[in-house]
Formats: sequence, C-alpha cells, structure tokens
Amino acid sequence: MDAHTLNKHIIILIAVLFCLVGTVSADAVTPPLSVKIAGYISTHNQIGVWWLNPSDADYRGTQVWFDNVYTAEYPYTTNFTYYEFLSLGAHTFSTQTVDTFGNVNATWVNITIDNNGFFACDEAWYCTDTEWCGIKPTPTVTITVTPTAWVGVTKVPTDICSIRADMGETWVRWDAVCNTSVEVLYYIDGVKLENTTPYQPLDPDRLILDDLNGMETHNLKIYYLNEVIAESTVTTLPAWYMLLFFIVLSIVLSIIALLFVEAPVSKIILGGLAFTIAVWMMTLVTGWMIAVPVAPAIFAGLVIILALRDVIAPAWES
Repeated sequence: MDAHTLNKHIIILIAVLFCLVGTVSADAVTPPLSVKIAGYISTHNQIGVWWLNPSDADYRGTQVWFDNVYTAEYPYTTNFTYYEFLSLGAHTFSTQTVDTFGNVNATWVNITIDNNGFFACDEAWYCTDTEWCGIKPTPTVTITVTPTAWVGVTKVPTDICSIRADMGETWVRWDAVCNTSVEVLYYIDGVKLENTTPYQPLDPDRLILDDLNGMETHNLKIYYLNEVIAESTVTTLPAWYMLLFFIVLSIVLSIIALLFVEAPVSKIILGGLAFTIAVWMMTLVTGWMIAVPVAPAIFAGLVIILALRDVIAPAWES
C-alpha cells in the first residue's frame, strides 16, 4: 500500500470517527421531547392524568410535580398517575422529561384541573386532544376487592376494610377495621353514622346495636368513594324459649318414631323431620350455642339408623 492510499484510508477513518463522536455528543446533550397530556379524570376528591410519552430513543422518564410539589419520576413505561384525598378547587399537574444522560427538557407541560368535590356515578374521562380521544389508560392505582370468609359476613375486602360480627339474642356488635389513610362512611340499616373524626378509627361503641328482638336481621355497609367495599348482614339469635320449643319438638318426634310407630318407613319420615329441625337450629346459632341442638340431632339420626336397620335386615336375611 503506497503512501497516498494510506493517507486516504486515514482520512476516511478520521471522518467516520468524527461523525460517530459528533452523533454521540449531540445525543448526550439534547434532552428528549416533552410529553403530550392526553386526558384526565376528576371525581369527588381524586384526580387522574394520563399522557403520551415521547419517542426519543434515550427517553428515560417524566418528572412530575403536583401543585408545585415534586411527586416522582415515572419511567418510560408509565403514562398515568392518580391523586386522592384532595381539597376542593383547582390543582395543577406539571411535567418535565429527562433522558438517560440526565438531560432535562426545560419546557414545562402543565394542566390545571378543577376538583368539584362531588361523587360521580360513572367515571368520565376527558380528552385534551381529539387526536387521542380514543385512548383510555389503565390506572396504576387500583382498588382490589378480595372476598374473605368471615362468619356472618359477606363481601369483605382485605385491602381496605374487614368486618367481623358477633351477635346475641338482643344485641349485635361489628368489629370493623379499615385502612387509616382512607375516609369511609358507615351505614347501619341504611342510616349513616356521623364519624367522630374525618378518618378511621371510628369509636367501636358506635357499631353496637342493643335492645333488639330475637331473629332480627341487621346490616352494616361501609362506603368508600361512593361504593360499598365491605358489608355484613347478621341475624340475632332466636330467643331461648324458641330454641327450647324446637329442641323439645325434635326429641318428641324422635321418641314417637322410636317407641310408638311400627312401620320402618314412618319411623324414617318422623326421624328425618326431627333431624331436619335439629340441623335447622344449628344454622341459627353460633359459638358455644351450637352445642344446644347437637343432642336432638344425634337422637334423630339414631332413630333413622335403627329404622333403616329394620328395613335392610329382613331383606338381607332373605
């Protein structure tokens, strides 16, 4: 290779290196484009905003301020954020984008949203640009309601509130435990309880009903953001004289079937009726009181077994 050709190759190599260095250098100092706010939601004391991220290859994320207070830097995979427990009036959402080199776009992209403070029956998503009006984001903050098995309780979410109920013949007591960072409303039998403080905990004595009658049904509902997130419907225990009546009835039916009825089929019918009454009583009581109808249930079951033996034995012997 002669000197002329070598010099030519060196010049080409230097030009390529200059282009590469120049490209990297320019990319390392140029901040990414700004985000484009696509829409928002404002219901009661909460505001949600979603946006479209820029397409820059080195885009790292979006720094967010809410009411001039820094919130967080959201990564390039996120385009929605959500704020709760806000005061009434106007609130401002502000953004600046940043790239992987730490360059921040000095251009602010803001939106001011009015929080009216009214419950919304349906979420209304408002678009700021008709080009993106078909886009509806998936919120990064959601409320997951997971049913949990409690005695006498239905629809108990573990993430916000949980309820446990105890009852007697003349009283009902609910133990409700809620996340202390959320404001909830209590309704007993459709009547709202006025909270002693705007947030949890509520005075436990407020969740007790007394001077009731046996076999009365009462309901507790806990609302969060205008939705029922925990509910308990319970029935007071039957009066002792009612329990005593059905216990005696079940035992009498069993004795009649055992001692005074000859036909095995009739014994089975009477025994089955006595057993049904005893089992039904078990569904009315809880705790230690469940032992009350156990004896008549066992007695009625014994009558059925003996009657079946009278039916099966002759057939087996023949």
